[in-house]
Amino acid sequence: ATILSGVVGLSWALSLWAPFALISAEISKRDAMARRTGGVNDDQAGVVLGLHNVAISAPQILATLVSSAIFRIAQKPRGEPGDDSVGWVMRFGGVAALAAAYMTSRLKEEGREKEEQGKESGNEERRGSDAV
Repeated sequence: ATILSGVVGLSWALSLWAPFALISAEISKRDAMARRTGGVNDDQAGVVLGLHNVAISAPQILATLVSSAIFRIAQKPRGEPGDDSVGWVMRFGGVAALAAAYMTSRLKEEGREKEEQGKESGNEERRGSDAV
């Protein structure tokens, strides 16, 4: 059990540490760039990290509230057979995960979006020259 806890603890520690390290590195990079160009860095590290914390905790709070509502609606009295409220909460979680996966697949990076537009316009130009 100790080894299993240690292995799980490593991945948990990484998932807690990595987002903050990535955000801090990006803020430092922008700050250094602003100093080189003589501009002012409008990034406020505290605000960015606060938004990151809200982005993590808000879905957890929402999931708790929705799960509580599902349990209140679907749960049968204690000791009565056929209580499937946990199953309904898990089904809701699965549907929410599928919706999140779909929405994530629709995201595009800023640079890639411009590259794709350039490729599309290049293909249209080639098609137009092929027709001539």
